[in-house]
Amino acid sequence: CDAVAISGYASVRNPAHERQAAQAVRESLGVPVVCGHELTGALGFYERTVTAVLNAQLIPVIHGLIKAVQQTMAQLNINASIMVVRGDGSLMQADYAQERPVETILSGPAASVMGAKFLSGCKDCLVVDMGGTTTDIAHLHAGECTISDEGAQIAGWQTKVRALQICTFGLGGDSKI
Repeated sequence: CDAVAISGYASVRNPAHERQAAQAVRESLGVPVVCGHELTGALGFYERTVTAVLNAQLIPVIHGLIKAVQQTMAQLNINASIMVVRGDGSLMQADYAQERPVETILSGPAASVMGAKFLSGCKDCLVVDMGGTTTDIAHLHAGECTISDEGAQIAGWQTKVRALQICTFGLGGDSKI
């Protein structure tokens, strides 16, 4: 396996069991370990577990992506920090993103919202981003986009990932209507 997710029922109240299990996995398997209580302090065992599992699945993907970017930057003699967009539109360092890649969920649409806000200067508007497969719509009010209280929902899975409230439709430039 490439990574392991551990999520205890009441771990946000007492993470001792998650920490003990994580240490045992690290010692025996030597792979990254994700603990649910480290990703969110919110209650909701099911959503916290989904978030931890998605995070574990994304670790090898983001490690490969960041490594490829670093290699390309080295070949081009670019000496700069790598920043990664979060689903809420903020930025994080590449090292942090490699530990918590689940926070990149919906980062593409969030980056579009932040870019549209910056480029247009509009404080109150709808931002519509039509890509190859989806169309994403967000509402800016007073220069801000609402953060989803429940967390991002991905393919029917409710997570505890902080993300902008964006409506996504499976209709894009490459879609067949």
